Amino acid sequence: MKFTISQALKDAISAQKNGNMQETDRLYTAILKVQPKHPEANHNMGVLAVDIGKVSDSIPFFKVALDSNPNVSQFWFSYTGALIKLNRFVEAEKSLNQAKLDKKIRLKPDYVDCLNNLGKRLLDISQVEEAIKILSQVVVIDPHHFFGLYNIAI
Repeated sequence: MKFTISQALKDAISAQKNGNMQETDRLYTAILKVQPKHPEANHNMGVLAVDIGKVSDSIPFFKVALDSNPNVSQFWFSYTGALIKLNRFVEAEKSLNQAKLDKKIRLKPDYVDCLNNLGKRLLDISQVEEAIKILSQVVVIDPHHFFGLYNIAI
């Protein structure tokens, strides 16, 4: 039986869900050797890097996933989340705005949550003016967003 990219991707996703990081890495690496720009494998390899604490290693994978298929909102949110974890706030905001401006990407709760996380991180490092600007967007988009309201009230 021939092992296909599709089957390898399914097996990698299953291994990742089950916490078998070595098998996950092996399968995604095998996929990327055959198809270096495979969007899902790159995205999921980025997620794996974040999960094991190598956030900076995730960025190139997320970029390839976005370059290969910029219409998947989860790719934008994963990339932006990694940038926030790396305290690369300007890039994170640009990423969110780019995702928002792309008419094929619908605003989802993830977008508002990413904005809120960015605002919270800015508050944490005393960038209050920038945080208020970001958190204001959260409450404009979702006036009932509990954490956005809480963070802007701090």
